[in-house]
Amino acid sequence: MRAISRVTTLFRCYSTIPIPKAGLPLGDCTIEWVKSLISQEVMLQDQQDKLMKFAMPYYGQEKGVDGFKAVNEKIVINGSGDSINGIRVENLKDQDSMGKKPLPLVMLHGYGAALGLFFKNFHGLVKDQPGSTVYALDLPGFGLSSRKPELDVMDETLKHLHIQFDSQTVEHYKHIHRSLRMPDMFSLDYNEFENYRKGQKELIEHVESIYIDVLKRWLDAKLIDKIDLLGHSFGGYMSIAFALKYPERVNKLVLVSPGGIERSPYAITNKLRKPKEGTLVELKPSGNPADYRFLGRLPVMSPTFMKFWEEDITMFDLLRLSGPIGTQKLTEYIFSKYNRNNQFNSYEELKTMSLYMYHCFSKASFSDRTILKIFSPTVVAKYPMLDRIHELKVKESLWIYGEFDWMFNSCGEEAVKELTGYGKSAKFDVVSRSGHNLYLDSPEEFNQKVKKFLQWK
Repeated sequence: MRAISRVTTLFRCYSTIPIPKAGLPLGDCTIEWVKSLISQEVMLQDQQDKLMKFAMPYYGQEKGVDGFKAVNEKIVINGSGDSINGIRVENLKDQDSMGKKPLPLVMLHGYGAALGLFFKNFHGLVKDQPGSTVYALDLPGFGLSSRKPELDVMDETLKHLHIQFDSQTVEHYKHIHRSLRMPDMFSLDYNEFENYRKGQKELIEHVESIYIDVLKRWLDAKLIDKIDLLGHSFGGYMSIAFALKYPERVNKLVLVSPGGIERSPYAITNKLRKPKEGTLVELKPSGNPADYRFLGRLPVMSPTFMKFWEEDITMFDLLRLSGPIGTQKLTEYIFSKYNRNNQFNSYEELKTMSLYMYHCFSKASFSDRTILKIFSPTVVAKYPMLDRIHELKVKESLWIYGEFDWMFNSCGEEAVKELTGYGKSAKFDVVSRSGHNLYLDSPEEFNQKVKKFLQWK
């Protein structure tokens, strides 16, 4: 492994070819688009394997190399043959005779992602901790995991809450968060809110169970009793939901810029008071994510984006309808946003990531729309985790965000405050020079903070 490390270091030092920001040529994108129509799963598997080999030269070697092993697993989780795709990375070196083998760490990705986005974290997490094992899973409907069953469309999914405000009064509260803008006042209709929240709790629990029950079945199939669980964004939300439902299976929680934490007017738990006259409720917004008057991103949201959300149209639908042009636009986005810290070692590595992401999205899945059922168009949870975390029974939790995260890191600070108030151990941290994908933007710093929390070497 030392020889591999030297080669990587030399490449970084002496490579003078800059990685372009323009994405892939349209001709290449047309070829990939045609390939996805013929065999999306084969193409995705190929790109996943290439991506893993960039970070772990020992990937796919069944006996391992120099004490490390990384393999792809597909675990069947029911009688219908549905499977969960995963990567298992192990440090095979002997534990100190006095040491205790660490619990497996299971990593769950976010929405619009897959396990491959963690490729720069795997080796760094296990390399110094003998006996350690990391699993990264594709959630149901994502990546190479099964894309069935379809999610039943229920009447409640057609209910939306409309919040009104005067855009001329919106001010920037950058001293609280760089993305926070608030109007003087906002209003919503009390009767519409009461109708909106009917049946939502049952729908939300139904959607959550699709993901968290599959994780339980995966653990059962692997004969794993207890884990440390790490989840990013949507995966962080589902990690909390899993720990709430199956507390006996989780030791520590690592919540990486988790979604669905903050309270808001969209929360079904919002104790909205009926006005004395009429049905219009007028309120002054709050900058505190623990307050139901917290509007979050609403004042800066695109009306088109919100309309698409309400009409059950996702960005993935638009990508597929756009043909090769959509493919090229996606690669342009990945080339410009995913390599801001120059953490990719070569053009080929970044190209592989962009094609991996494209083939993740090129085939429709029920998971494209599940977030539309449990989150509002402003990407806040209808059943916020701040109203549920008092029931968490995990030993410890780490809430970690990027320095330039578009997610409100004050949500994590508020969660830690509430948990410590309940007598639970919770920590808040920030990874420098990184955004929402902090594990990819600054992988070394991210890995160090996670290992410190897990008490790994």
